[in-house]
Amino acid sequence: MPNRKIFETDIKKAEGKEVLIELANANKIRSMQQNAYYWVVVNKLAGASGTEEWKWHNFFKFTFLHDKIKKMKINDEWLAVLPSTTELSISEMADYLTKIVGDAKKPGWIRERFSQFIIPNPEDYYKN
Repeated sequence: MPNRKIFETDIKKAEGKEVLIELANANKIRSMQQNAYYWVVVNKLAGASGTEEWKWHNFFKFTFLHDKIKKMKINDEWLAVLPSTTELSISEMADYLTKIVGDAKKPGWIRERFSQFIIPNPEDYYKN
């Protein structure tokens, strides 16, 4: 269970405090914290590379969500429509972020190519 360590760490931090634990369906739409973290990473990468945020966003969607690309016919021409991250479940968004930034097991796209780039700490964005 990949989230168990995070859960245990959060429980230890909450010791002596009143907490609310929410059990939710894993197919729930991606969280606001995941979205906030994703955009911090994209914005920092854009600043470090000189490439605009929207270009990185579309690149990552094309690269890692290619199985969700839809085709749409407009004026007798077929166009590819990139998926929206708002349609991803929490677990799909977690996988997407892992492919981009990596985790303890695998470095991820950014770390493999930009070893000097400092990945923001996700814990800073997953706190309420």
